[in-house]
Amino acid sequence: MSTGVKIWMDRDSSRLYVRLASSGRMENREFHERFIQPMRTLGFKFDPAEVAHYIDIGEPQECRLLFRQLEANFEVSRLEKKEICYWLGLGE
Repeated sequence: MSTGVKIWMDRDSSRLYVRLASSGRMENREFHERFIQPMRTLGFKFDPAEVAHYIDIGEPQECRLLFRQLEANFEVSRLEKKEICYWLGLGE
């Protein structure tokens, strides 16, 4: 079973944010193994103000690789992904 995540982009800071979906409750150990560890491996950092993990995006094309990596580990909303690609001027 895949863990669902919510993704969004802060266009002002060029940061891609990822948060565990509200329906994705897990025990602490499982949370670390299935969510925190992949986030750290991908280079995400924690932002306590947003209660989410983020990564700075230097080039819009970096999002394509990040999406593939996120989708390898988590369930990613197609609509959220499409909206971020639209903001960045990327086709799907």
